[in-house]
Amino acid sequence: MDPISSSQGYNPFGSFTSPSTGVRSGALETSNTDISEEMVNNVVNENATKANAQAIQTQDNMMQSALDILA
Repeated sequence: MDPISSSQGYNPFGSFTSPSTGVRSGALETSNTDISEEMVNNVVNENATKANAQAIQTQDNMMQSALDILA
């Protein structure tokens, strides 16, 4: 049966029963994400967040000291 002229509509993936095209039941899709790279990025981001929090805390302490001197 021609997929373009079938009564069910056009199928851009070809025949679903064909082993070389279409959707295969039970087939696994490989991931394009590198887990080790993502873990390194996660550690780097965590350290950057800690450093930013420390900088804010230091600035807050300095501001409090300045206000104590003025008071």
